[in-house]
Amino acid sequence: MHKTFVRNSEGSVAFLFALALFVVLGLSGLAIDQSVGYSTRMSLQAATDAAVLTTTKSLADGDNWGQAKSKGEHIFNANMASISGSMIKLSNAGTPGNYKVDATAQAPWKRTITFLFDAQDRQIRISSSSTRQRKPVEVIFLADVSWSMGIGASSKDVSIMMK
Repeated sequence: MHKTFVRNSEGSVAFLFALALFVVLGLSGLAIDQSVGYSTRMSLQAATDAAVLTTTKSLADGDNWGQAKSKGEHIFNANMASISGSMIKLSNAGTPGNYKVDATAQAPWKRTITFLFDAQDRQIRISSSSTRQRKPVEVIFLADVSWSMGIGASSKDVSIMMK
């Protein structure tokens, strides 16, 4: 009976198919989990960059830190509405006239297949920063009320008007 079992090859394809199916499904699940992680990372980076830029612009426009931070957090939350559990931490690292905002953000990585092998929750973390300087602009209003109106707008003419 043992010799008959060894020589009989019926059903050997089923074993190979089951083994190959397990490998293919595992690799497919890994690919899906990695693509979800990559997509989450890209969304998190874009939302954090938008929040940092908004906060820096708000500071440069004259808002105080509380107002600017609130605007940045609002932009982040609006962009990350589809991913629950995402958080951002904004910090003011600049000085008046030389604004710098740093941020760290995190979001949960929703896994399906790899969760079976590693049940630990995973977080995706990124950072971003933005700087902006407010440069003073000199504005000169030149009003020539002389009879000839012959004074121009050169530096020499401006000094004549100032005298």
